[in-house]
Amino acid sequence: MKIVIPKYRAISRNKTTRKHWTAYNKEKDSVVALIRCYAKHKKYTHPVCITITAFFEGKKHIDVSNIDDKIYVDAIRYAGIIDDDNVFYNPIVIKRCVVFAGDDRVEVEIHEIGYRDWE
Repeated sequence: MKIVIPKYRAISRNKTTRKHWTAYNKEKDSVVALIRCYAKHKKYTHPVCITITAFFEGKKHIDVSNIDDKIYVDAIRYAGIIDDDNVFYNPIVIKRCVVFAGDDRVEVEIHEIGYRDWE
């Protein structure tokens, strides 16, 4: 499943780690609402690989290591797409950045993997 959040700038880990947990939860709730809005109604019950791709217009990008993957994985869990975000359900998270001429956006791809694929 691919979830595309248009006209949305990826959240930086620098922004979320310095916030109080209530501010983080507010930010997470807004991402949950976006995920629910743009996601197809699918639920995964087996382990998944989640790829988060941040598209940045021009030179206004952040380092790939600063993309806060936790907030997106938490949002996918709270949106009900995966049961849990522990190592048994979500063993692989990949982050990517793409700089291009266009509006900022975030794409989240979820692929179910077999249990043997990551052992």
